[in-house]
Amino acid sequence: MKSLALLFLALPFLAKLPAAPAAEPRFQKVTDHCYWLQLQVDGPGYSAIVTENSVLVINPPAQPELNALLVALKKVTVKPVLWVVNTDYLYARHGGSAELARQGAVILQSRDLRRLAGPAPQNGPAAGAGSPEQTGAAAVAKTPGPGEEMAFERQIHLFPDNLEVRVFAVQFRAHTAGDVVVFVPSEKLLIAGDLFTAGSYPEIDREGGEGTALGWLDGMRQVIEAVPLLKSAMPQPKPDPTKPPPEEKTLEEQVIVVAANGTVTNLQDVKDVFESAHKLRNEIARAAASARARDNILTSRTLNAYRGFYNLDPFAAQLLAELVAQRAK
Repeated sequence: MKSLALLFLALPFLAKLPAAPAAEPRFQKVTDHCYWLQLQVDGPGYSAIVTENSVLVINPPAQPELNALLVALKKVTVKPVLWVVNTDYLYARHGGSAELARQGAVILQSRDLRRLAGPAPQNGPAAGAGSPEQTGAAAVAKTPGPGEEMAFERQIHLFPDNLEVRVFAVQFRAHTAGDVVVFVPSEKLLIAGDLFTAGSYPEIDREGGEGTALGWLDGMRQVIEAVPLLKSAMPQPKPDPTKPPPEEKTLEEQVIVVAANGTVTNLQDVKDVFESAHKLRNEIARAAASARARDNILTSRTLNAYRGFYNLDPFAAQLLAELVAQRAK
């Protein structure tokens, strides 16, 4: 009884104790050179490709989150951010790339993304920035200086410390009319931005982003086909007989996919969503060809087979609208 009395006496004191400080955000290692950070639970994720002498940041946030990201990055490397990539126009317009450019980073953006994002940021102070190699139509005739922007038509190859990094533009009006993805071939890593959301049909930015549902299908096919699925030519170590055998993965499962909404998944998940969306498109196209009413098509029981992924109703409605418009031409 005495111990209970002491406990009740201590309760007011315990209630006044300060809450435990929240854990500082830290970059998580995804591959040998790729790190991923989530500043808030269920918030967006941010990626950084870190090599011996430089850093590439994808979709940097605006302040004050940008400072938090840079503080977390210092725990990984003291090397400077030399390059910035935004995967769509909203990150370019509202994120922290302009501030990083003022600190000397080079912004790599497709021409379509630049058109949607608006005016380019002002140039920053001088510092060394490396030499990207352009593929496709050249956007500028010289290597960009620090704080400048380099626009490209199709793709740019970077080779920081001999690590190949491909930055390429989706050639269709997909999630937006200016989607960009990043691929690191040697690490089987695809950073897809908002082009892909795990477990969900896409949200199409139809207004400011000029995206289309049919274009998303074409764009995702382009991205999937751009990722080579190759078995390693190097001999693999023999398994340790004292340990349980590792879980076997398909080639698709070995490709890591990082989405902008804070999800790290794999290429098989991308293919699953794409294949379901493609079948859904065909289902709606057949219904539209029969001249059925819009509400009849969108409430049909046949669409229940596609409810394994989120965002079905808005995506199906957009597909139907675009297919009807195609038939009317």
